[in-house]
Parts: sequence; C-alpha cells; structure tokens
Amino acid sequence: MTATGYTLDEADAMPFPKVVELFRYWLECPPAHLLLKGFVGYKGSRKELNEHERAALPPPNAQLPPPPAYVIDAMRRYKAERSHA
Repeated sequence: MTATGYTLDEADAMPFPKVVELFRYWLECPPAHLLLKGFVGYKGSRKELNEHERAALPPPNAQLPPPPAYVIDAMRRYKAERSHA
C-alpha cells in the first residue's frame, strides 16, 4: 500500500503480529507522506459515497462482533511489553 509498497494480496497475507510490529514502528517513525500531510495541514477531500458504498456500511447502531481471541492475545502481549519498557 502507500507506505509499504505491498500489494493488496501481500498486505492481506501478513500475519497479525507482523502488522502490530509495523504499527509499533510507525508510532516512532511515521511514514513520510503522513508527516508531510501533517506538516502542511492537508485534511484531504471528502467525497460522497455512491449507492454501493453506502449499502456496504453497517447501520449506525450496529453491534460489532468481538475480535478473535488471537487479536485479543496480541493486544494483551503488546500492552504488557509497553508497560515493562
């Protein structure tokens, strides 16, 4: 994608711990395009959603299912590592 150069298939195939590692790195060293965007104050443009995009959105009061156990475990490990650092 923009910051990594990965294709959609490559990004989709990344194991979750690798994604967490990448996000952790970006906390310390954000991608250059995000730094530049913040520096110049660019907010982006808002576009109207087409009918298909609107149909794909969940209702405003939808209850999301809980995340899978491996996501919760990874988040707990990450929090524990951060608290010991």
